Amino acid sequence: MMKKLDKSILLILACAAVLALAGCSSVFNAGLSGTLTDKDTGNGIPGVLVYAYTDEDLRDADYARGATTGSDGMTLTFSPTTGGNYIPTTSTNDNGYFTISKLIWENAHPEFGKTADYLDVYLLYFKSDYGLVKEDSKVTIVSDSNNSSRVNTTLTSRLGTKTITLNVKDIADDEAAAVAFDLKIKAFITGNTEPYLDAVQAVTGTGTVSVSYLKSDPAQTTVKVTVSPAEDSTWKFINSNPDAGEYYKAASGYAVEHAFASGEDDSITMTAYVKNYKFDYPMLSGVVDTETNYNNSDTKKETQPDNESINLWLGTLSNGDLTVIDDTKANIKRSHTGDGASSSLVTYGTFSNFGDGLEWVPSQLITDTSNANYGDYKEKIATCDVYLVIDNLDEGTVGAADMSDHFVKVSFKSSDQSDQTLGTLNTKRNSVHSASYYSITSVN
Repeated sequence: MMKKLDKSILLILACAAVLALAGCSSVFNAGLSGTLTDKDTGNGIPGVLVYAYTDEDLRDADYARGATTGSDGMTLTFSPTTGGNYIPTTSTNDNGYFTISKLIWENAHPEFGKTADYLDVYLLYFKSDYGLVKEDSKVTIVSDSNNSSRVNTTLTSRLGTKTITLNVKDIADDEAAAVAFDLKIKAFITGNTEPYLDAVQAVTGTGTVSVSYLKSDPAQTTVKVTVSPAEDSTWKFINSNPDAGEYYKAASGYAVEHAFASGEDDSITMTAYVKNYKFDYPMLSGVVDTETNYNNSDTKKETQPDNESINLWLGTLSNGDLTVIDDTKANIKRSHTGDGASSSLVTYGTFSNFGDGLEWVPSQLITDTSNANYGDYKEKIATCDVYLVIDNLDEGTVGAADMSDHFVKVSFKSSDQSDQTLGTLNTKRNSVHSASYYSITSVN
């Protein structure tokens, strides 16, 4: 009987001892704050995730596991392995300041009894631009305190920045293009098909863009730029090789690209070329003279007024057919200048501003259908042949273009000034001002 009683007493005492020990544990809490700054600039770093571990081994295991590189080869992601432990997390504000409002821990043997204790905290920091960073030393916090500014740590960015000047030039004169283009800018890490930078920037002539790269290996980065004209634009970007004299339009692909190199300047210039495929007609002016005998001043004096009502048209020639431009701006009647007062000269058959408001496309196009650039023009400068049709007052139908009329071939370039003076045009001569005159062989 006594032996059974002794066992019961021992069990009760053991239970009491366990309860007594449990009653000695105390729960404490405290806050923690600090600032994270960039090593190079000294500025606070916003958006850094701060992880507070109470288990050093768990913190070190997460750090050793590291961050994961995204599919673009540049962006990093990180998630802590909690292992059943709750890891308090916060992030820095715009000034790089962070606060963890409450860390809670339990201690059966607190350093200062039940009234106070301290705790060693092990920190990890993460932001894609800076990677995963381990705080060098443990941070000791005291209970019932906010432990303000216990952390002042500098982080080094894994990225550098290059400023790229983007020039869009007209190949005709190697000057900045005067029209707006959208530049589609993409930056790639070698071996990755997904760009880590994919931006669009509107540029008229010149613009700048900042591109990040990996400091550890700048040569991994390649920047590619596409020039995109508006849908209704008459401009195209071209694949150009100035040394070889090739200036064809590019139907697709990148206009320019640049591979970074170690030790390269942080300022880079990239130039893409464009060219136009539609231009404004120059304003043509001159005098139409249908006089047969220029040596007979009396005859000339009698017949010259007939020029006052002669018709002119503009036409284009293709495959031997002359097509009169169907536009009221391409058909005008002549008049005279001067009124003869005070012995002033009266000039009949004058015309000016002919073609004003009309547009033309290059005449010298590649006609070889087997050429990949069929329908394009090769040179930097576009050329145009337009035909000035002069109504024949002696044959055919007066007031309508027909095969009895005469025309002069007028050639000009996209680089010519807007006004062109043709001088006096004599339909009875074969050559005036180095321009040849022909009869119309066909009119559409």
